[in-house]
Amino acid sequence: MNRADLWTIDRFPPLLDPKGRVKTDSRLDPAVKVDAHCRLPWAGLKATPDDGARAVSEILYGEPVAILEQAGAWVKVVNLMDAYVGWAQASGFERIGGLVASHRVTAGITHLYSDPDLKAEPVMPLPMGALVSLADDVPRQRFLPLSHGGWIFSGHVAPLCAAPALDIATVAERFIGTPYLWGGRTFMGLDCSGLVQLAMAAVGRRVHRDSDLQRESIGTPLGDGEAPSRGDLAFFPGHVGVMVDETRMIHANATHMAVTINRVSEVADWLTAEGKNPAFLGYRRP
Repeated sequence: MNRADLWTIDRFPPLLDPKGRVKTDSRLDPAVKVDAHCRLPWAGLKATPDDGARAVSEILYGEPVAILEQAGAWVKVVNLMDAYVGWAQASGFERIGGLVASHRVTAGITHLYSDPDLKAEPVMPLPMGALVSLADDVPRQRFLPLSHGGWIFSGHVAPLCAAPALDIATVAERFIGTPYLWGGRTFMGLDCSGLVQLAMAAVGRRVHRDSDLQRESIGTPLGDGEAPSRGDLAFFPGHVGVMVDETRMIHANATHMAVTINRVSEVADWLTAEGKNPAFLGYRRP
């Protein structure tokens, strides 16, 4: 086994995909070979190799990708964390070169610093879920050195194998007020399924990117008359949220263009007004 294999075999749990959508859905690709990783805080994925093309997702710093093809300054990549396919600027990626992720950013957003000093010049921001490789785990002035250079605050990262400290609802609540952004996966903006994916990743679960795929792959459906509880998922046509109690959910939504908490019945009313029938598809327990 070479070191690059560790990105997809030893260091991460398997992607929840009980129906094998990775092999049948055009949005996904079953690639497993790691070609590169994201070198930007996050890189936008487009439907086609064009700056004006529709956004489909984002790849976070350190996430590994397989490169399927190249067209000028663009590469078609597979994010190996969720098998999602899209086009991105080639300059946003660099070859693995034996680097292996050891930690995940757990803060909503943190900074990579030039020196182990809180007054040092920040090199770039890193979002929750970004993957980093530590040069060693001995803090200097509460900062840890990264293999690629730079320093990160020790309280803002955790080993990939660390037991989750929070539930998915608590993680999702950190994003209240974050702007809604189609295809987004960071505090700068995210969509409904991006919020669920980030919250699940924070507790050690790899799940699909889009809400329809999440609905058929995460957990088990609640039975008729079974009341949802905190941490359950509520599904609607093209939409998903995380329950914070028996009646309310937290979700990134276009109605408020932000992450808000609303009653499930209220959200169903919005979708009914848009002509969705049925407007509510049920609950699932992760």
